Amino acid sequence: MGRRPSCSLVLGAADYRVLPERIWWWNDASAMNEAPQVWQAPSGTEFPASDAAPCGKSSPPSPWPQRPWQELALDAFRAGAPGHLTMCDAQGFPLPVPTTEVTLAGDLFRMKVGRGLPLAGSGQATLSFRGKQTFVGVAEIRRGEACLQVERALPQLPTMVEHSQVMRPSPTIRASLMARLEEEVGRRGQPIPAMPEQLPPPTRMAILRKQRLIEILSARGLEHLEL
Repeated sequence: MGRRPSCSLVLGAADYRVLPERIWWWNDASAMNEAPQVWQAPSGTEFPASDAAPCGKSSPPSPWPQRPWQELALDAFRAGAPGHLTMCDAQGFPLPVPTTEVTLAGDLFRMKVGRGLPLAGSGQATLSFRGKQTFVGVAEIRRGEACLQVERALPQLPTMVEHSQVMRPSPTIRASLMARLEEEVGRRGQPIPAMPEQLPPPTRMAILRKQRLIEILSARGLEHLEL
């Protein structure tokens, strides 16, 4: 867990620089029933100040389709995607944790979590399946067991539902995304990042993402699209 990072945008991707205050980790998933290893920043560490709050009101959310949360839950189970529960720790930092054996009865998700997690009690939380289906509610964690009482699901971002929309968004989706971007950078007094005339070489992760996108497009008969 760390302080709010400073961030600059490069080629449409976020370049985060984080000065951590505390780090918890386990050697592997099987060790998460034990207490985590902990690194703490030295006493007296000076953390950078957060950016000033933007002026004006936040832009309204994009009008993405809102499906019943029960339908989204069925989609998540059919896909077999792993779920991550996020709840704030005692210091108020949101902590996402992996879950196993997720089930749904009525409006209550039940799941297993590591017994060594620095989380306990109840509070506002989300349960997300790879960012495609995200449910909001009140969670409770007790001795390696967790449950989430669903209040609602977040609207699905089109670029998460259909990966081809990431590189080649439809005119409607692009217009909605750009409208919010233009309004939010305006509130912060910042320009929209511009693509440089000479592109830098792709990073290792950029190459892997492109390979994965090619596989997805090919599986859907869209390999003719240019990346």
